[in-house]
Amino acid sequence: MSALRKLTSSASIKRPRQSTPTSSSQGLRLFWLDNDFNNKHSQNSLRELQQIVDIIETYTDVDKCIMAINSLSNERLCLISCGSLGETTVPVIHNRPQVDTIYIFCQNRTRHEQWARNWSKVKGVYTDFDLICKSLKQTRQDQGQDLVSISFVGANDVSTQNLNGLDKSYMYTQILKEIFLTINFEQRHFREFLNHCRAHSRGTLEDEEIIKQISQNYQQRNAIYLYTQETFLYSMINRDLRTMNVDAMIKTAVFIRDLHNQIARLHSQEYGRHRPLELLKLYRSQSLSNEDFDKLSKSNGGLLSFNQFLSTSKKKEVSLELIRKKEQTTDSVQILFVMTIDPSKSSTPFANISSQSNFQKEEEILFSMHAIFRIEKIEPTDSCDLLKKVYLTLTNENDQQLQQLTECLRNETEGSTGWYRLGKLMLKLGQYTKAESLYQILLNENPNEHERAHIHCQLGLSKYHQGKYSEAISLFEKSLDLSRHTSSDERNVAECYNGMGLVHCKQADYSRALRYYKRALEKRKNILSINHSDISELYNNIAYVYQQLGEHDAAIDSYNKAFDIYQKNLPPNHPDFAAYYNNVGLICLKDLDYSTALGYLQKALEIYRNTLPENHPSLATLYNNMGMIYVEMNNLDLARSYYEKALEILQKSFSSTHSDLAAANVNIGSLYEKMKEYSKALSCHEKALEILKKTLPSNHPDLARCYGHIGVVYFRMGQQTNAIAFCEHAVRIAEKVTPPDQQLIQSFKNNLECVKKNA
Repeated sequence: MSALRKLTSSASIKRPRQSTPTSSSQGLRLFWLDNDFNNKHSQNSLRELQQIVDIIETYTDVDKCIMAINSLSNERLCLISCGSLGETTVPVIHNRPQVDTIYIFCQNRTRHEQWARNWSKVKGVYTDFDLICKSLKQTRQDQGQDLVSISFVGANDVSTQNLNGLDKSYMYTQILKEIFLTINFEQRHFREFLNHCRAHSRGTLEDEEIIKQISQNYQQRNAIYLYTQETFLYSMINRDLRTMNVDAMIKTAVFIRDLHNQIARLHSQEYGRHRPLELLKLYRSQSLSNEDFDKLSKSNGGLLSFNQFLSTSKKKEVSLELIRKKEQTTDSVQILFVMTIDPSKSSTPFANISSQSNFQKEEEILFSMHAIFRIEKIEPTDSCDLLKKVYLTLTNENDQQLQQLTECLRNETEGSTGWYRLGKLMLKLGQYTKAESLYQILLNENPNEHERAHIHCQLGLSKYHQGKYSEAISLFEKSLDLSRHTSSDERNVAECYNGMGLVHCKQADYSRALRYYKRALEKRKNILSINHSDISELYNNIAYVYQQLGEHDAAIDSYNKAFDIYQKNLPPNHPDFAAYYNNVGLICLKDLDYSTALGYLQKALEIYRNTLPENHPSLATLYNNMGMIYVEMNNLDLARSYYEKALEILQKSFSSTHSDLAAANVNIGSLYEKMKEYSKALSCHEKALEILKKTLPSNHPDLARCYGHIGVVYFRMGQQTNAIAFCEHAVRIAEKVTPPDQQLIQSFKNNLECVKKNA
């Protein structure tokens, strides 16, 4: 029996290849393991810790604590353990990459120091809890300094235009910043920012005071002052930028805009046209893991970018003092960045903020986001092997492919207002519910009919991506109706036709999908150049329909037309190339050429990982397809790994009733069938069936396939009555599929006959 396969062609996004942050996206995380937390002393200590760290989890069960540590992926934590539990737990968790620092809190220091000295991550054995709190405060300060996102491009990579370092977060935060700078924020946006601040406050007096200032006396010219206070605000803003937390970034957009604008104003005042531009020498200290320092060393001569707001100092001693305060470890390297700045060559504003800052004596120079430097040389210092000097020169150079890709994204998210552009960017990022929310707000602001037509179309696309197909069709039809009553906007009409084609394709109504795609193509050819990327999108969509209809020659012809346009317009790392490689790989899979298919999909994966967020649904599509290839190659363990990756992304991206989740469950269920784990297979198929019955028309072939799978699983389990019932249901649905698919009907009839014969 054939597996249910959702093989959509879509673009993906990539995780950073060479970026330094490894800590929790939520800030400083602490686990506390102890025998009892119900006593007064523990409760007081917890309240004290809440003033310092962002997240505290307490455990009295060692196994649960270890499981929680193992469940963290790219996050780092500090652990406090009592002596008795620590003696048995530390050997188990010490080498976990998630564990950064361990504190032992006990009554018998001498006894526990004997075993603790064998474990390098144990920072100390303490009988005074205040000393642990003091150390955690320093750790938090170090974390704020060190967790600035850095990415590198080696010298050879720049010269060969090979994107290998400046990760996709640089591109997306750049576009977000540009959009934020064009938005007219209102009082409700400020209230969202204030509420976001309150949600992230640790409740300290300093935090409460800064929230009071924001609430009662916020002014744009105070942004730098507020940012440089020793409160949650500094770490919150940079954490959101570092982790690409788009929802949080939108809530803080008004402050990001004001902070950038204030830096830009000061920059203009200090480095205006008629002022002599002397070179500046600046310093910054930062810890890098040994692995990241190795990457930095290999990038010597290349580019380095700081993707967040960047704090530096004119005083070398300020940076050296920060290094001295840090505990030296063998798993990290202390870096002293020595930066040469030519103000005439900077595309990123920076300013001396001494008069605005809370630390006036430090002579702080603050850069806005996206400062790019040339790595001139790296050398050791005389004082310490673990302290390295890295000499940087500010440059207005860039990774050429990344620049091209950013320009493509800029064009693909063009719009009449900042909020409209932001909605389009959310669609690109796979943030479909956020896009819907933004467009719904725009719709409620009484736009004219021309604008309403566009907004309804974009709402239709967001609904389509969420698997709400009937709602999507209604919105596309509403948009078309509005377009007919206004001055004709052929581009929006074409977009609606394309959207309706997408929906019908998802519902396996391929003939209708093809009609809409061809209508859209005709419209776009009338108003756009023949090599416009919107034309290539439709060739790609048309090819996919031909592929599903089994017309492989027509599919390849359309894919090649799309590819020709890509080559003329797009950088080679654009997600549209990944979509092309994905789809051609599927044709090779259909032709049983597994190694070639895998090669194409690996090309797609390389692009996706470099250009899309790591939880983008398109990446799930690719993982699913790679799983299918490994199934055919009988590498079932690897297939399961890819299927589970796909399912994990889809569960994070979509509601529990999205049809793509059904597809993922069917694929995993089919794999369990092959592995003869029939109970697990049945569970997966039943989850899929529950979703498909809610989301697909009753004559959809995927519904027939799901019933067929369940029938065969029941047959393998020896439950013949259930097997016959489900196989008969599969045949009935297959006979209603339009256009008729005789091969599908016959396969289910053969299954039914086999089940009855062996009943």
